[in-house]
Amino acid sequence: MNSFLEPFKNSFVIKVIIFIAMLFYNFVLNAQADNNTDLYKTFKSKDSILFERGFNLFETEKFKNF
Repeated sequence: MNSFLEPFKNSFVIKVIIFIAMLFYNFVLNAQADNNTDLYKTFKSKDSILFERGFNLFETEKFKNF
């Protein structure tokens, strides 16, 4: 028995339509937080503490706060 989608497997047009749909779907999904929110500012400050002091300066006591 042939599948319902069997005629579409080799169709170039269907592949192009699926590619375009996936491309536009990527633009719809935007998970970036606005730069002015409190959440963004909190993460940015904690991130700078973690990487600057924890990894660059090797101040491991700063990790206790996290």
